[in-house]
Amino acid sequence: MPEKMDFSGTDIVAACKELTGRGVRKISPDQVKAMLHGSVQGETEETMEPPVLPAQQENIEREAVDMLEGITALMTGYNEVHDIIPTI
Repeated sequence: MPEKMDFSGTDIVAACKELTGRGVRKISPDQVKAMLHGSVQGETEETMEPPVLPAQQENIEREAVDMLEGITALMTGYNEVHDIIPTI
């Protein structure tokens, strides 16, 4: 069984602030989880990857959000045309 991670409200708020600082406009629970688990992993493991410049990171994240919003708009339009009601 995986080890349980306990995160405080302060940790969650810090993760959200980090995401908004990176230009993320819509924060999902999965993004917060990734930030929280990434910060724990970052404290315990050294990474071999070269550092990403902040401008590069912001651009990548902005483009990803724009792409997801475009896909959402396409799917919403498709659902409306075909009278599909999404169930979540």
